[in-house]
Order: sequence, then C-alpha cells, then structure tokens
Amino acid sequence: MNFTCRCGYRFHDNTDELRFKARILPDQDFNEFYTLLEDAGKSQTKEEQHHIFDKIYDLLKKCIYQCPECGRLFLKNSGGGLTMFTPSDSAEPNEDVDRNMLMSAHGASWHGSLRAEWYDPKPVWLPHSGSVGASVNPPEPVQWFDTYTETEQTFHVMFEKLRAEDRIDYAEIRVHEQGGTRCLFSWRRENKD
Repeated sequence: MNFTCRCGYRFHDNTDELRFKARILPDQDFNEFYTLLEDAGKSQTKEEQHHIFDKIYDLLKKCIYQCPECGRLFLKNSGGGLTMFTPSDSAEPNEDVDRNMLMSAHGASWHGSLRAEWYDPKPVWLPHSGSVGASVNPPEPVQWFDTYTETEQTFHVMFEKLRAEDRIDYAEIRVHEQGGTRCLFSWRRENKD
C-alpha cells in the first residue's frame, strides 16, 4: 500500500519492519488469538502449525500508520481504505468516520460470548443482583434482573437465539456468593473453523 499524507509525506508499505506501521489486534479477537497460540504449541505437524499461523495472520490484518513528519494516524478501515486522524485537542469528529475500526477482524461475523451473572448478596455498586449480557456484533444491551429465575430464563432464551444464529463461541452462567464463584452452566462451540 502506498499513499500520501496531507503534509506531503509519501508512505511506501512494500517491505517488513516499517517504523511507521503497526498491526492491531481488536480486543474482540484477543481470546481467539490466545487460543490459537495455545493450539500452535500443541500442534503435531507443520501443516497444522501453518494453518494456525494463517488464522493468526488473518486476525492481525488491521494496520495503523503514523506519519513521521506530522504525526497523523491512518487506520485501515473495514472497506480496505484508510481513515485519517489528525492530532488535535478540539476537533469534532466527522459524521462519516467509520466508527467500527476497532471491531474484530471478522467484522459482523465475529463469534462473541453470552454471560449471566448473579450476585448473592447484591454488591452496593450494582443496580440489580442479576445481569445477562452478550458481547456480539451488532451489540446487544445488558439486561438487569432482581430475581435469579428471571436472570436464568432470559439467559437461556438469548442462548438459544444466539446459538441458532451462530453468533457466539462461548456462554456461561456464574453465581457469585460469599463463599466464592460457581459456574452453573458452561457451553463452548465445537468447531471454530
């Protein structure tokens, strides 16, 4: 990729170890990245390792560039183009800026997680004792509950929906009590390919 900054600096991205380029790992992809690293250590053949490394490279395909002359940042956006950020203390964001640039490298097809939490007793910092939240694309709002039954029922309805839509890799119900935390339900998607 070659492009020119507004200040006139010409970027040439045609070699390795560039001082003005970095790869970004979206937070949504961190658990998958970590699992792939573990799998690479367990793999038996070179073919398995190459397959895993290809998946890791796919997660790291988002790039950011910084102009060494003026400091502007260029982030490779979902469409493959670049979005420029200018260092400023007072600039208002443009309406047409891609607001999903730090989304998973998988975009809308990213597989997230579903979690239910129940606290007994309820901590003072929480508005309610129970919550059900899905970390998925597009986002789903966290729901709050005052009874365990509502929390569990809502979790299972959302679980069946998100699993049928193939939007989650992981789901769990955790109960936090004075004696510690127990996991009452745990599910992990079998095939991540």
